[in-house]
Amino acid sequence: MITLKDLQQGEVAILGFGVNNRELTKWLVKHQVKVTVCDEQEAVANQAAGQTELELKDKVQWQLGAGAFDGLERFNYLIRTPGMRPDHAGIVAGQSRGGAILTSQTELFFHLTPATTIGITGTKGKGTTASLLYSMLQEGRSSTQFKNIYLAGNIGTDPFTFFDDLQTGDLVLLELSSFQLFLANIRPKIAIVLSLSPDHLDYHPNVHEYVAAKTYLVRNQTKDDITILHQENPWLSSFTSLTPAEIYTYSRQNRVNRGTYVADYLGKKAIFMTGEVEPLLTAADLSIPGEHNLENAAAAALAAYLLGVPRPALAKGAQKFTGLPHRLQTRMTYNKVTVVDDSIATTPEAALAAINAFEGHAIHLLLGGVSKGASYKQLVAAAEAKCQTVTIIGRNRSEIAAHFKKLEPYLADNMESAIHHILPQTGSGAIVLLAPASASFDLYRNYAERGDDFADRVAQNKTLIPDRE
Repeated sequence: MITLKDLQQGEVAILGFGVNNRELTKWLVKHQVKVTVCDEQEAVANQAAGQTELELKDKVQWQLGAGAFDGLERFNYLIRTPGMRPDHAGIVAGQSRGGAILTSQTELFFHLTPATTIGITGTKGKGTTASLLYSMLQEGRSSTQFKNIYLAGNIGTDPFTFFDDLQTGDLVLLELSSFQLFLANIRPKIAIVLSLSPDHLDYHPNVHEYVAAKTYLVRNQTKDDITILHQENPWLSSFTSLTPAEIYTYSRQNRVNRGTYVADYLGKKAIFMTGEVEPLLTAADLSIPGEHNLENAAAAALAAYLLGVPRPALAKGAQKFTGLPHRLQTRMTYNKVTVVDDSIATTPEAALAAINAFEGHAIHLLLGGVSKGASYKQLVAAAEAKCQTVTIIGRNRSEIAAHFKKLEPYLADNMESAIHHILPQTGSGAIVLLAPASASFDLYRNYAERGDDFADRVAQNKTLIPDRE
């Protein structure tokens, strides 16, 4: 375990000055740790050269541009940004020559925090599950042992922004990606692993490493901890042998031996705890659409219930959560056409879940971006069966289009031309759905910028939607 005193007595190199390392750098400087920021990217180097907003310009050393990772052997600790692989040549050289300890922002948080932690990972649904759980816990906090509850991690809030406020008796929920978990020595009190499918194969060389990265969420737990797993997902079978923690499962397809499952109740879908006759909550309690979100709620409700949240608070917390930006978010309704932004759906599986959320509607689907190495076969089959039109933008538009046999997709050059093609074809009750099944980095900085551009272009051109009343 790394302590603050260890860091203060050594020299620390921040490897990559991305979002995950910036708040950590500020926190380290505040606590008198000697820091050098190393980053090869010219854009980052230019920005870092005039760090006025971070007030770090004269408080850290800068090693930027070409050769930024030379001489890492002189440091005691190397803190890599999640997007940098641990086998980066500079890291390997620094460790082999000087014996530097490689760590990360995520690992340091777990080592240093006095709070109880819950880690949540999976391929899709992490943010929604974490936010549902947070809402349930906040609603039932008086029935739990926790003083304050925080939501942080990959969802957007950096835990080092509030680290100095944390105390024993607080609870921190962390949404964690495979990048953040890879090789991390961490121990959450509760680990929640949602369904896994191939993803980030542009970073991980194969799906086996991707899944292995996720296992680091549970590897260091003890018999006093809890692991919650999706019951049917085949990639999760290895997790049970990697942790001595108590195992619970959840499912929306079958009953489970120990955990939560979805079943019919008075004509509605509801979530039950094994061995109990009254549901924890019903589908009517959810304010977000889609069968997959009932599954996310089953995982969240299980964790909240195990922490002492009573049924009324579970239901009220679920009702209060109305969804996250760019996750099946309704951006506007015009002439009875609903425009839905699911830009976070960067995998085929996530896009498939989005299509299934609008069963019975005429769906006009917008796909495309940068491929992440996953197969589009199942998504294309669903799109051909359930979508009225399919439009594809982005670098991989020809790659995706090649899979279509029954429906001819329209290949657009950009978002503007895609919207001009889609809107005139819509009718009353239709859904215009952005579910790209791809990363955004060919045309946008991130999925949020893509989702906002989608919504803006529709708003600017909404008069193209026919008024067929």
